[in-house]
Amino acid sequence: QISSIHRDAFRQAIGLNALNLDNNCLHKIDSHTFSNLINLRYLFLGENQIRKIHPDLFSNLKFLKELNLYSNKISYLNDSLFKSLINLEELNINENHLTENSFKLNHLT
Repeated sequence: QISSIHRDAFRQAIGLNALNLDNNCLHKIDSHTFSNLINLRYLFLGENQIRKIHPDLFSNLKFLKELNLYSNKISYLNDSLFKSLINLEELNINENHLTENSFKLNHLT
């Protein structure tokens, strides 16, 4: 199981379409880890130990259609976290430690 990802791990993976990191031991992901994955459509980060997500983590993923963050330990989501995900069709944040006041998704329709 993967417990950490180097911030440059996907630096040369510009053409990557899908990334499945489900069911690992990730606690934290650097804000630049996915910055070069400009063609990514599907990102699976479920069933990890993620507690916090940097507001810029998904900022370059404009073509992302599906994002799974289920079954982590996330207790707060920054208002701007999903702002650049203009093509997002499916978001799964079930089974986290979120409350009604933990996040706002006003810009998602």
